[in-house]
Amino acid sequence: MLFYHYVVIELRSAGMPEEKLFRLKGEERLREALPYFNRIRNTSTFWCLRQILSELYGIDVNSIDYGNYREVMEELESTKGDQGRALKILKLNVDRFLPTLTLWKKYPASTETFSEELSGLTNWYRRSPGKSSGGCRGSLGSQ
Repeated sequence: MLFYHYVVIELRSAGMPEEKLFRLKGEERLREALPYFNRIRNTSTFWCLRQILSELYGIDVNSIDYGNYREVMEELESTKGDQGRALKILKLNVDRFLPTLTLWKKYPASTETFSEELSGLTNWYRRSPGKSSGGCRGSLGSQ
């Protein structure tokens, strides 16, 4: 979660060296990223990360720093691999979603074929109309 690809782009833009960002793992990677989290704390990506941490994990932080990174890491690790929790979150919080495309995957030239490929993915879960979920969804407007 903390190194979701949008966050990684922000950390890299803030000056975090690639060797630390991509070669380190676990707590060591997070500790090395702390100064760069401070540099991205006023971005919309970090705002969304804060919303996710708050709404899905109950972690309310204004920053990720030396004073709280272990708490954040432990809470995220405590739910790792819990598929039942993931399904519960989907059922309670998701009205619709837009999958992010993998940049290195070759996609078909035809938009018709591409739409067919995505339709199987985007239609796998539909939520009952009228249920509200909040979060970053509000920035997309109501539809």
